[in-house]
Amino acid sequence: MSGDDSCLTEVVTLVEYPFFEAMVDAEEPAAMGGDMDRGALLAACRTSIRPRSKPSACSPSTSSR
Repeated sequence: MSGDDSCLTEVVTLVEYPFFEAMVDAEEPAAMGGDMDRGALLAACRTSIRPRSKPSACSPSTSSR
C-alpha cells in the first residue's frame, strides 16, 4: 500500500528484532515482500526505514530553559 491508500489492520503480535536479518529469518518473507528474494527484501527494509537518531544538544526537547 502506498500514497493515499489505506486499509484496516489488527495487530495481533508485536515483535522487536535487533536487526532486519533477524526479522526476515524469523518471519515469512513472502508475507512481507511478496515474491522478493531475501536480499531484495533486506534492501527494501533498509531504504524504507530510517535509523533512530539521538536528539542533538541544542534540540528544544533537551535544552534547559
